[in-house]
Amino acid sequence: MSGFLRAGEGVLDVPRTDPGPEYSYDQADAEAHRFFAALAGGRDTTFHDDPVEFVRANGLMILYSAEAADAF
Repeated sequence: MSGFLRAGEGVLDVPRTDPGPEYSYDQADAEAHRFFAALAGGRDTTFHDDPVEFVRANGLMILYSAEAADAF
């Protein structure tokens, strides 16, 4: 198991890149699935069309602050 834990109240410096292409909903879901599959680290997963359900069904957890959410 691997993970990342950040503690503290300091300002979060989220890395940013140049804006990329605009995705359709289907493209965005496909990219989200690729990201979440990478988080799973190669373990066996059960696919779900909805990326959020994919995360829930496979026991993945993503926590981020409002500041990080704005970056996404």
